[in-house]
Amino acid sequence: MLAVVSTLGAIDLNLPSDASALSAANITIMNDNPSTFFSLPSEGTTGYESAITYLYSDADLPLYSLFFGHPLMGGIAEVGSQVLAHPLYNESHILINYHMNWNVFNFGINERFLDASVKNGTHSSSFITDCGLGLKVSDFQTSMSIHNIFQADYQDIPLSQLYVTEMMYRPMESTSIALGCEKQQGYGASFQLSTKYKVSPAFQFIAGYQYNPDRFSGGLEFTVRHWQLCYALQTHPDLDLTHGISLMYK
Repeated sequence: MLAVVSTLGAIDLNLPSDASALSAANITIMNDNPSTFFSLPSEGTTGYESAITYLYSDADLPLYSLFFGHPLMGGIAEVGSQVLAHPLYNESHILINYHMNWNVFNFGINERFLDASVKNGTHSSSFITDCGLGLKVSDFQTSMSIHNIFQADYQDIPLSQLYVTEMMYRPMESTSIALGCEKQQGYGASFQLSTKYKVSPAFQFIAGYQYNPDRFSGGLEFTVRHWQLCYALQTHPDLDLTHGISLMYK
């Protein structure tokens, strides 16, 4: 388990920010959630959001998240934190973001503090900058981002850059279809496909598929007034199911 967790931290994978992203194969563009800026700095919205994800269904490896967004100077300022907790390893991200719209375009930038430590071992930290651009025209929306644009060091080793591209189309008001691609230096590209269907104003169904590695995911979202609750799960090629639950207030 320690080897798995250390690998997650060392290569700075784009871990799911909430249950909505987990259920959609980590495509976040479909989710009008405060945590969206974690993957796509040009996206996000106002409100509060908290989430917990049990990676590989191991209760000793929970991923905690908390995000908040508020209007500021014509855009949206957001802060967030994400903690990967394990008795032998701990990894924390603290983020601040600002993004705004200009006609059909949107732009955003993250400043992220990464801190990680191994019990009775090493402790490292790093400041990482992410940026992104987006475009929204009618029922079509796309967004792209570069994580770690200045190639910050982690344990005196340069962290690789992560490229994320997502696009979404709404053929009808109740249905969204999205495609995504993630590419990290030194690793093959990962492709995602997901869909969201609104059964009623209070209930949505989400499904996704990821290639490289092959994973299937699904989730249910419930909305009551300003509150939204999402439960999700995702398969893994070798390990047990990954579970996640998110609660958001807008």
